[in-house]
Amino acid sequence: AAGSGPEIKNGSGASAIASYSVIAGGCPAGTTCDNTIDTDPLLDVLADNGGFTRTIALLLGSTAVDAGSNGTCPAADQRGVARPQGPLCDIGAYEWIDTDTIFVDGFD
Repeated sequence: AAGSGPEIKNGSGASAIASYSVIAGGCPAGTTCDNTIDTDPLLDVLADNGGFTRTIALLLGSTAVDAGSNGTCPAADQRGVARPQGPLCDIGAYEWIDTDTIFVDGFD
């Protein structure tokens, strides 16, 4: 209803539960929030990052990286990249890949 303030509703119009989500301004009154981020998630612009559709990439330092749940995230992101790439899945449809880390094999 107009003027009732920010809300998150499910498909039937009832108050929803928001888990592993980025919510600008924090959890709205009347919504149950669990493992949410209210800081700037450092998102790039909508672009062709590979795959069949455009995606919004996570930038270096994004609070959404490794902030998801391995138990509930899909096996691959929207581009087909395997999840997780770190210890935990990233929040959203894009799994960030650390391209700055160099792995060297054969050294003890």
